Amino acid sequence: MAYVPLGIKDRVPTNPGQVQLVPVVGQTNVYTMTMADSPTQTGNIINAAIFAAIDTEFILLDMLMVQSQVQFYKNGGGGL
Repeated sequence: MAYVPLGIKDRVPTNPGQVQLVPVVGQTNVYTMTMADSPTQTGNIINAAIFAAIDTEFILLDMLMVQSQVQFYKNGGGGL
């Protein structure tokens, strides 16, 4: 399986940290918060799927390293 870059991008806000609070009807002092930072680039959503993809790449890399080491020692280990 070949490595496929995830293409993760940062959020680039025009107004960093700016949010909008909208009162929730029927609930005192409860608000819905949404980003209001007017991003020029929204970036990727960070969730379990992204971390699972990264984790999978590390597992595959580890497997390749182990296979490489086994082959190295099968071929005599290079000597010291």
